[in-house]
Amino acid sequence: MSDLIGVVYSKMEPSHAAADFLHRILENLRRHPGQRPRRAGPIILDGENAWEYYYRNGRPFLRELYRRITDDPRCTPSP
Repeated sequence: MSDLIGVVYSKMEPSHAAADFLHRILENLRRHPGQRPRRAGPIILDGENAWEYYYRNGRPFLRELYRRITDDPRCTPSP
């Protein structure tokens, strides 16, 4: 996931990148047979300075991602 943020998403339309990222996060949290559903999906970046390669330093991507997270009833963002 870190490589997606660090390399791939900077070359994509922010709305498409945010949609793909949220889809991947939700897929990772999905319940699998014999497992309890996961309750948390931390997003931890490894300190790369990827934002300089994004349009407007990544603000459109991050705003779109946060909007999608807050609008999705399956998600509860926390600081």
